[in-house]
Amino acid sequence: MPEQLKPHYLPLDTFLLDLLRQHLPAGSNLLHANHLRKTVGDQMTHQVRAEIRLPTGEEQTGLLVATTAGVPESADVRVIWTLPTWSRQAQG
Repeated sequence: MPEQLKPHYLPLDTFLLDLLRQHLPAGSNLLHANHLRKTVGDQMTHQVRAEIRLPTGEEQTGLLVATTAGVPESADVRVIWTLPTWSRQAQG
């Protein structure tokens, strides 16, 4: 497998953190996030799996996918946010 196709696990940078916060449900708190980056040619796909706490106190997990071309901060970003299909964590 070519090097550029291997996934890279990275901490969230300011760009992705701001993007994620823009797409969280109102009043939510970010608890934890994992970032997966894949590069193919000049396109970069970022997948951010985020655990959040809703204003009701319920914890949920969602996925944000952003595709950029070139340097993320100066790129067009297409965002897919799986808000309607958030999976609920077992409570116990």
